[in-house]
Amino acid sequence: MPIRTSLYLATELQKQAESRANPDVPLGAVIRAQAERAFGILAIETRALENVFSEAEWQVILDSFNGVLVDMEYIQHIGVNIVDNTNLNNAAAQKGLSVEQGKELIKRFEALSVAAKWAVLDVAERFWAASEKGQGIEPDAEGLKKLGVVCRSE
Repeated sequence: MPIRTSLYLATELQKQAESRANPDVPLGAVIRAQAERAFGILAIETRALENVFSEAEWQVILDSFNGVLVDMEYIQHIGVNIVDNTNLNNAAAQKGLSVEQGKELIKRFEALSVAAKWAVLDVAERFWAASEKGQGIEPDAEGLKKLGVVCRSE
């Protein structure tokens, strides 16, 4: 059963939503439909990430996106978080990856479509949200599976 909630829309989101509303389709229904589409696309893209990254690579990714807030403009450049975390914090080596494997991770991430990058970010956001709620999802293959991710065998 749907729950009732309220939210504030940024001006551009309000314009986008209102452009889809009409007397037969109220604004709330438009927003709900758009959210369902967005979450559906994220689910499809997450499934498509099956075997793209290893468990250690996902751990680097999760660490790289801890606390990161991303908007539509920044998503194209979000890979810099992995680059910085790998180069400045030695994150790849800390997870058992060689320098070459760290570079390959960055290369594969950068080759992803924008939608796939959003899906990776969504996995990270859900992981960290679960962590904040004390839900005990570990950054290993089993924990990632709970988030809809199947890790590549190393």
